[in-house]
Amino acid sequence: MGYRRRSRQHRTRSRINILIRLALLWLLLQEAGRLSFLLYQQFSGQSLPFDKVLGALLHGLRMDASVAGYVLVLLTLLLLAVSFLRPQAQRRVFLPVHTLLLVVYVGITVVDWELFRNWQSRIDITPFIYLVSPSEALASTPVWVVASLVGVMALLSYLLVQVARYFVWPRDTQLPRLRLREGLLLLLLAAFMILPIRGSLSVAPMNVATVAFSDNLYANQAAVNPAWNLLHDLLASEEQYLRYHEFLPQEESRRRFDRMMAEKPLTRPLEDSLEVQGDSLAHDSVWTNKPTAKLQLLRIARPNIVLVLMESQSAKFSSVLGSGRSMPRFDSLYGREGVAFSRMYSASTRSDKGIVSVLAGYPAQTKKSIIKYTRKLQQLAFFPRRLDSMGYQSSFYYGGDADFANIKTCAYIAGFQRVVEGDEFPSELGNSKWGVHDEYLYRRLLTDIDTARRPFFKMLFTLTNHEPFELPGRANGGSEEDKMVATARYADSCFGDFLDTLRRSPAWDSTLVIMLADHGHRLPGNTSNGESERYHIPMIWLGGALRDSIPHEVHRVSAQMDLAATLLGQLGQSHGEFPFSRDILRAKHGGAMVIYNNGYGWVKDSSAYFYDHDQEREVSTEGEVSDSMRRDGQAFFMESIRHYNGL
Repeated sequence: MGYRRRSRQHRTRSRINILIRLALLWLLLQEAGRLSFLLYQQFSGQSLPFDKVLGALLHGLRMDASVAGYVLVLLTLLLLAVSFLRPQAQRRVFLPVHTLLLVVYVGITVVDWELFRNWQSRIDITPFIYLVSPSEALASTPVWVVASLVGVMALLSYLLVQVARYFVWPRDTQLPRLRLREGLLLLLLAAFMILPIRGSLSVAPMNVATVAFSDNLYANQAAVNPAWNLLHDLLASEEQYLRYHEFLPQEESRRRFDRMMAEKPLTRPLEDSLEVQGDSLAHDSVWTNKPTAKLQLLRIARPNIVLVLMESQSAKFSSVLGSGRSMPRFDSLYGREGVAFSRMYSASTRSDKGIVSVLAGYPAQTKKSIIKYTRKLQQLAFFPRRLDSMGYQSSFYYGGDADFANIKTCAYIAGFQRVVEGDEFPSELGNSKWGVHDEYLYRRLLTDIDTARRPFFKMLFTLTNHEPFELPGRANGGSEEDKMVATARYADSCFGDFLDTLRRSPAWDSTLVIMLADHGHRLPGNTSNGESERYHIPMIWLGGALRDSIPHEVHRVSAQMDLAATLLGQLGQSHGEFPFSRDILRAKHGGAMVIYNNGYGWVKDSSAYFYDHDQEREVSTEGEVSDSMRRDGQAFFMESIRHYNGL
């Protein structure tokens, strides 16, 4: 009796011992993953002081325990299931399942390193949006980086599998048949895992805000467990993605939104009745609230229109708008020719969101992108459709695969009659990972302009100034920032050469050229998603269709989505079907809503603030943010979510 009792206790301890070792392994693995994440970002110029590193490790441990809890529930149940097999077979079934979990976790961790470096947010469902076109999804990352990461995954997975084989369940450990008492104890332990999984006994379950501990956004992001973040997103419903805290009563939200979107009524289209300081529309104080005549920039009613959307061409590259030296052609035009909008901000951080913002005057979404939801996309108004009804011939030009991120579908829904993409160019020109470099795309556009029926609307979306920052016909060396500076300069030169050629064309005198960026970029300077500089982009209107006596600078804070209403206003068209787009030249109030992966920002005059939904708090402010300004931003964001959910 005594021997049998001791044997049973030993078996119980053996199974529990396996679970204890598993818990230790997974907690250490996740903390090591957090340190490796911080080390990887260190090479990109992001660093934390020691106390913040320690804080991320300690506070992140709660979320690590949550992930470990999920793993232990699964493996405890598996341990119970295999206990009915022969002793030597139990290990052979258990370890491969555990190996799969280890490999998946290592893969998530390593992929998260590179994703965060580029997107400044932890891995979530966003990458899955782009997996429809895997080659384009991988085009941003150099081959050697992909190969290195795959190699690291393989090496780490192999080492961890070996540790698990010898540390968790040594080869000479064979567990006898499970007894009822042991099974009940293991079931009880599995049920107990609800505590680390939830993170507390309170009403609120584990969430990103649980591990937030600092006013440093990056420190809080480092505390987040990438596997937990991804699993949380994958399990969330469609409604949960866009269900946020109701900051304001709906009545107040709507009232504030209507006030922000208000425009001055028109009296008569006389350009000289607008109050202007010198040759610039400098601040809100320049504008009166009285009925005003229209500031007419165009000298002809139906000009040809060329819209150039430049990939990642941040205002930081300009010496006029920022502190860079990579846009000399743009800088030479600024304030001297055409109309430059100096306080323009992108809707978000991704091209697919920028395209919809420009064409539909529509705000971005956080972890979703409306461009992927055709039914919703079809319910938006697009200004190219209006141009189509006005007799315009329209074409969309992109040097890559226009199926990527559903761009082609969006272009056709928007009203473009033709889409020209990379496969229409000679194969020898497709020497970029993304497709055809900018100079060849402009060349094709110029050729088509020569034979186009008037009036025409042509939109060109560039691609060279995108990771991995390749240049045609020559190597692009140096750091990642050096490479992007070079491709930004190349993109600027291509645009300048295009203008030079178009000036010599008969089409110039009747053409309006609009250039703006699809979004800003973290480079140069590695700005975070919580800084307004990250979203500051150039916009300039040029061409012979512009009047001579017009202001050359507009300094009002404006949003990328305001282009639709502003252009239609210049064409004498109404824009009531664009609820989030304001005519910049008639708006009573300036302001720009920017939305990133897990939060939003509101920019106005010399102030800005950024709110993180996961952390449930403001993560940064610039200048003096009044309560009224804060509530305006909340109202705009709430109205955009309500509208999206109602489509």
